[in-house]
Amino acid sequence: MNALITTLIQRYQDALEHASLTDSRADEYRARLNALRLAKAVQLKLSLNAAAPGHPLQFGILGPTQAGKSTLVNLLLNRNAAGVSALAGYTVHAQGFVTLEHSLPAASQVAEQFFSDYTLTDPEHLDHTLLQQYSLASPGKQSPSNLLPPEPAVVWDSPDFDSIESRGYRSAVLRVVALADVVILMTSKDKYADRSVWDMLELIRPLGKPLLVCINKLNPEDAEAVTQSFLQRFREHQPADSAPTDAPMIVPIPYMKGLSESADQLVHSVGDTLATSIQTVTNDVNRQAQATGAERFIQHHMHDWLAPAVAEQQAFAVWQQAINDGLDTAMKTYQHSYLQHPQKYDTFNRALAELLDLLEIPGLASALGTTRTVVTWPVRTLFKLGKSAISNSTEKPNAVPVEFEDEILLLAQNHLHSELIGFAMDQAADQPEQALWWRTLAQQLREQRPMLDARFRQAVDQYQADFAPEVEKAAAKLYQSLQDQPTLLNGLRAFRLSTDAAAVVLAVKSGGLAASDLLIAPATLGLTSMLTEGALGRYMESVRADLMVTQERQVRTTLFDGLLLPELTNVGKSPSQPGLFNLSEAELSTAKTSVATGAQPS
Repeated sequence: MNALITTLIQRYQDALEHASLTDSRADEYRARLNALRLAKAVQLKLSLNAAAPGHPLQFGILGPTQAGKSTLVNLLLNRNAAGVSALAGYTVHAQGFVTLEHSLPAASQVAEQFFSDYTLTDPEHLDHTLLQQYSLASPGKQSPSNLLPPEPAVVWDSPDFDSIESRGYRSAVLRVVALADVVILMTSKDKYADRSVWDMLELIRPLGKPLLVCINKLNPEDAEAVTQSFLQRFREHQPADSAPTDAPMIVPIPYMKGLSESADQLVHSVGDTLATSIQTVTNDVNRQAQATGAERFIQHHMHDWLAPAVAEQQAFAVWQQAINDGLDTAMKTYQHSYLQHPQKYDTFNRALAELLDLLEIPGLASALGTTRTVVTWPVRTLFKLGKSAISNSTEKPNAVPVEFEDEILLLAQNHLHSELIGFAMDQAADQPEQALWWRTLAQQLREQRPMLDARFRQAVDQYQADFAPEVEKAAAKLYQSLQDQPTLLNGLRAFRLSTDAAAVVLAVKSGGLAASDLLIAPATLGLTSMLTEGALGRYMESVRADLMVTQERQVRTTLFDGLLLPELTNVGKSPSQPGLFNLSEAELSTAKTSVATGAQPS
């Protein structure tokens, strides 16, 4: 789970930095990123609990700007330890204060482990421009506070979470929340209803940490009304599908002039109430139960965290369907424009050319043997189209007629590629949440098109070479059938075709005659007429149909399903672009399963 959370943090950071997000979408991503950072920090806290179950109690003070957080820290510590300022964003680091001198080594060890990626810095040397710092101060000789429990503890002051600048130092706030055994929210009459306050409360609620709320700057006559208003809002923000959460304890703090500079007046006004409340929430601390809270937190947020990755997987499923539909269309084009076309389907004509050779007609065996090397499939890999040459008996021809099958297969493949690019761009316009994924896919399809075109042409050549034995088998079947009819076979052999057949040989070798022309050549008209008569004609049609079925299956298996399907699928498996989440289906499944089964975070 830790690995997944780390990956998701990086993905959301990349998306916020590189993806073109609307303002609302960016805010949503920032909220998810904060929850992920908190989840990761909570795992560190669980590790601390396991390694040092008796480490000092941790109090985390949270609050918006100018609510009095640092003043409350000073009150709890019974000394002016935390810096107080009227300026918003004065505190931008996590600052810890140990309550008892003898517990400093243990507190330091805990902080060092928890803030291992931060730099420990003296409080007076904290730099506002270096946010990966934290401080931990000892109490010195100051008398201990009577507001905190007597056991060793650390009070953490944190930055505000509501100013514009807080986006930069929000991680420090989340670290304090994760480390805290008790969370104390310090707000004010002017701030308690702010959206930022309730966003923070909703964020930390699933963790189930003991919570104390202090509402500062209240007039005595308003205290009860504000307290009830806060409790009402707390109930309203309770998720409908969650178990009821006990309302937090609330300590009203009256408005006092000069309170922002000193906490002395609070001791007499609310000291007893605050001490009792702190002791009550401290009694609720249960570090063993924090693991359950972490699990609940992850379950609460996982659906939202995975939403972009799930959307990408959904887009990939749509892409796979688009590929399958496109391949079906390409196959129909091949069937209609070649296999079922009466003039363009020339494969069976090649079988007839093979049959001419097998007949071994006297005077033509040598010439037709040469013709065979021209009209069968492997010759395609040796010739270059577009050059005209008539070869002599000792040279291989370097030109063959353009074949219909090549044209149609390449046309189908090009049309498929263009249609898929257009489909991807349409999806990018229609699916805003998946727009980056689809745009990236379209871009990679364009970039990889030349390579895929070249591989497809090579595959066509290889398929045709591999299919040559099927043509020879068809001719052999026809010849075997002729052997069962010796009268017809002898008649074919006696048929005088020498002059026209030699012309066919010359025409084919010179590039002036394609296999599709064999049936209409004068030299073969008599042959085909004799073959199509009677029972042999029906058998010839059967052989032709079988050859066509085999050819259709091999084209689908080797070219479309064997090459285009995996190549186009791979383009959609991991589009390379910052801002995409690119979680595999296995990673998503594992995450969903661990959440659904209530697996403990690890």
